Amino acid sequence: MNQWDQRYDKDEYHYGTAPNDFLREQAKQFCAPICMSKFVRP
Repeated sequence: MNQWDQRYDKDEYHYGTAPNDFLREQAKQFCAPICMSKFVRP
C-alpha cells in the first residue's frame, strides 16, 4: 500500500470537521446564504 493510501485509509477525519477561521471568513464571499449557514454559525 502506498503512503497516500496508508495515511487516508481510516474512517476518521484527519483534519477535523470544523472549518478554520480563514474558511469561515472567506465563505461570506463565495457562498449563497444557505451554504454559509454550514460555515458561519451565530
